[in-house]
Amino acid sequence: MRAIGNGPRSRASKDPLSYLFFGDEQDSSRSLLFGGFLIKREKLSTLDDGVVQAKRDAGLDADDPVKWSPPQDPAYEPQRALSPEKRRLLTQRMLALLHPLEAACFFSLVWKYTPQFTTKAYNWAFSHVLQRLALNLDRLSPSQLGYPSLDVVVDWFPSPDKCRQYFEVYNDAFYEGYRFRRNRIPPLRHFGATPCLLVTRCQFSRALQLVDYCVGSVGELLRWAYKRHKSAKDIRELVEPVANHLLEGPGGKGVIGYGLIPPTQGLARQKIQEALDELGL
Repeated sequence: MRAIGNGPRSRASKDPLSYLFFGDEQDSSRSLLFGGFLIKREKLSTLDDGVVQAKRDAGLDADDPVKWSPPQDPAYEPQRALSPEKRRLLTQRMLALLHPLEAACFFSLVWKYTPQFTTKAYNWAFSHVLQRLALNLDRLSPSQLGYPSLDVVVDWFPSPDKCRQYFEVYNDAFYEGYRFRRNRIPPLRHFGATPCLLVTRCQFSRALQLVDYCVGSVGELLRWAYKRHKSAKDIRELVEPVANHLLEGPGGKGVIGYGLIPPTQGLARQKIQEALDELGL
């Protein structure tokens, strides 16, 4: 998946392009992983129908919420009651939806080296993803984009004190953009994105339920890069559907720094690339 444009558009098509990004995080004491997938708005019905069918194939009702690791919450009891075989089937069916959705996936990993890094982890990881969204919109002609050109939808925040952080990060990306020493990324408003960050709960959003599986898959890849905690065959089954849709850099530069944004310090970049190479992804 090289860019959100998905190749040249048909000359006969004059419909404006509009996108949705669904994001979620995986937080631990040592790291913060944030990311998700971008799809064209016209794919929403495909997403919704696909998630419903994946649940029914596993023996669940359409409205039963699902997650990569279902919590001890009564709403997730039907999923927790599934047999290991059914849960594996559900995972396969969910991740397979990325292909018909023509999704572009990208994720940012931030280490929590110090208390300063810990408090800034959400800001940095979310900012990295918003930068990729702006860069990809910038590849399109303004005449191709409708309004809104982009909605960003994230899962409900893990704690109330994170709300203001996320809203401030999105506000900065929308109004200010990003300035670096050698280049500048235009603000999201320049492309006609929605001015407000949209928030809901995974329990009530089929799209965010799929995102949760995507984040879980990438989390497994990152753990395997360091620990080799499962066989390559088992990890590849979990990771390949997402890896095939990671955003690639222009000119065949690969996914590191584009679909997978590693920390700037340490050996993460090297270890992740080695893991992808070993898995043949």
